[in-house]
Amino acid sequence: MHSTKLNHHISHQILFIELASPSTQNALHIDMARNLVELVKEYQPQGVMLSHQGPVFCSGGDLKFYQSLPSKEDGLRANQEIRSLLDELNSFPIPKIALVHGACFGGGVELLSCFDFIYCTPSSLFGLWQRRIGLSFGWGGGARLARRMGDSVVKKWLLTAETRSAYQAKKCGLVDQIELSSRLKEGGVHQMQKILRFGNESLQHLLGPEQNEVQTFQSLWMCDSHQKALKKFNS
Repeated sequence: MHSTKLNHHISHQILFIELASPSTQNALHIDMARNLVELVKEYQPQGVMLSHQGPVFCSGGDLKFYQSLPSKEDGLRANQEIRSLLDELNSFPIPKIALVHGACFGGGVELLSCFDFIYCTPSSLFGLWQRRIGLSFGWGGGARLARRMGDSVVKKWLLTAETRSAYQAKKCGLVDQIELSSRLKEGGVHQMQKILRFGNESLQHLLGPEQNEVQTFQSLWMCDSHQKALKKFNS
């Protein structure tokens, strides 16, 4: 059994990763989650951009993999590891942008919840389909999506298990920007460049583990980026 292949390259300290198994609808296998985290650790980029091959960004969990496990306990252990890996991906203190030019369902939306910005094309579709297979959120996506969209919005979407268009997904707060297919990557790169033009120190606090606002401000006061900004006003 093969996990979703990942293509990758790094340019200008941005790590570009592509989900490259359209024949499996880029289903999220435990090895895929491991490889995503390992790539970020290996390259230590300033930002990550995730895209995909084929008409489906990610169809959710690899059900064939789960069916191959001999017991419920094995399934729960695998599920917990994927959850921990996605928590780790989410916690990397660097900007992360996902580019969607197709459909994304179930656990695929939980994967999206690890990203700070979600760009998609007008024809993209999104669905919290967990209830369609008798499940709920399993990888920490419920909490991440609630912070992004609001608890009530997420709960109603999960209950109805409906499919939403790109424009509906933008209206409810899942999607940040809708671009034509020909401009999707360009739009994502432009957003990443806007973020990275400022100092990295504040990113570590904004995107890292949560802490008190006062503590964050005090730790950033007179850091390198702050001093460089002040010098511009004194010149």
